[in-house]
Amino acid sequence: MTRGSCELCLEEKDLLKSHYIPKALYPTKRQKSATVTRRVVVSGRAPHLKAYLLCRDCETRFEQNGESEVLKWLAPKAKRFSLAERLKLALPRERFPDSSRFAAYDIGLDAAKFAYFALSVVWRGAVHGWSLPDGTRTKLLDLGPHQEAIRKFLAGETEFPHEVVSVVAIVCSDPEARSLWIIPCQDEEAGCQNYRFIARGVLFRVLLGPSIPPFFRDASCVSPRQPIAYGDCSRRVKQDLPGLLQAPVG
Repeated sequence: MTRGSCELCLEEKDLLKSHYIPKALYPTKRQKSATVTRRVVVSGRAPHLKAYLLCRDCETRFEQNGESEVLKWLAPKAKRFSLAERLKLALPRERFPDSSRFAAYDIGLDAAKFAYFALSVVWRGAVHGWSLPDGTRTKLLDLGPHQEAIRKFLAGETEFPHEVVSVVAIVCSDPEARSLWIIPCQDEEAGCQNYRFIARGVLFRVLLGPSIPPFFRDASCVSPRQPIAYGDCSRRVKQDLPGLLQAPVG
């Protein structure tokens, strides 16, 4: 613990060592899975990505508003992927060539907390350069003029910034996505900034800007329909991390 300014509430407090990606998503020593950082495959025994970032109150806020709900469904240490199994049995609201779309409330999932979790991870990547196992640091994600609006939402000071943010969650049917997590990467897509990461079987996409296409606004977890998709994410994994699926994992 150290004294400093909390990045979220901006108050001078005792700071805890915060994780970039929640501790529960790291593989155990026995699991044949990978932690992925900047195109580097790291075994389960690699050091965690941590830094003095948040006070205890804000750590608790992150846990209660997003992490606890997401980790309950992902249960990375469990042998079965309960969320994927639930979607296999549920009736989709819509079908597309490569995915199906469900309503989160049909399966008892809190989609708003999934959106909060995704935004909190992307925000962490924007406010701190995280030390990686290979000795380098992550490049800060650029949230542009919307960074303060996102901070205020995460801190509980304002409502979700619907006008400039859309969060899409896709539960992955491919087993490779279940075996890893990937820190957020950023590019421009569909006329807006796009941030995506995989967390043990769920691909999260955060779209940012005033010109988010209607399709992605409608697909957002916090839209009235509270959609969550189910489909194959292997193309995205191969696109972001060439050669990953052939790499040995420990």
